[in-house]
Amino acid sequence: MSPTNNTRTTRIIIFIIAGIIPLCIFPFIFISSSGRGNSAIFPILFFCLPMILLVGGGAIWFGIRKYSHSRLGKPDILISKDELRVGESFSVQFAHTFANDITLEELKIQLVYRETATYQQGTNTRTVTYEDIIEEHELPAGDYRAGHMVAENYDMRIPPDGMHTLRVKRNQIQWFVRVKAGIPKLPDYVETFELTVIPELAHEEEF
Repeated sequence: MSPTNNTRTTRIIIFIIAGIIPLCIFPFIFISSSGRGNSAIFPILFFCLPMILLVGGGAIWFGIRKYSHSRLGKPDILISKDELRVGESFSVQFAHTFANDITLEELKIQLVYRETATYQQGTNTRTVTYEDIIEEHELPAGDYRAGHMVAENYDMRIPPDGMHTLRVKRNQIQWFVRVKAGIPKLPDYVETFELTVIPELAHEEEF
C-alpha cells in the first residue's frame, strides 16, 4: 500500500515555487530594460517581498521536513487488507532498517479516524477536522544505530460501531494507518496509509 498525499503535496509545492519566482523576477527585468529607474521598483518590491518571504519560508520548512524524513529513512508497511468492513480486524506489519544513527523520542503505529466537515458561515467557508486515535502501538524510544532492524506485527480493528468511509460534497470520513516518529529538534516523521471501510458489518467470527 502506498502512502497518501506525500507525492502530490511535493508536486504542488514545486509548481507553486516555479510559478511565483518568475512572476516576481519578470517585473524587475522589464523595468531594467525600459530604463524607468528606482521609482517603479519600490511598489513592485513591496508587492513581491511578502511572496518571496512566503515562498522562501515554505521552501525552508519543506527542506527541513525532507531532511527529517531522510534521517529516519522509509519504513516498510504492509497492511493485510486495503478494503475492510465495519468491525473487521486486519494486521499491520512494520519493518525498518535504520539508515543513520538516530535518537527517537517516540515511534508509534496508529489507527486514525478522521472526519472533515465544510460549512458556510455567512460569506465565509470554514473547514473543521476532527481526529481520533482508535488504536496505538508504541515501539521503544531511544537511540538506534545505523543498520539496526525493527520488525513488528500488530493486529488492529475497525470498531463495530464505527462509520464507513464517506466522501460527499461537504463531508468526509476517512480511516488511516499512521506511522509517527518524534525526532529531537526536527519535525516529526509522519506517513499515512489510507484504508477503505465499506458500509457493511463484518461477521461475528471476524470481530
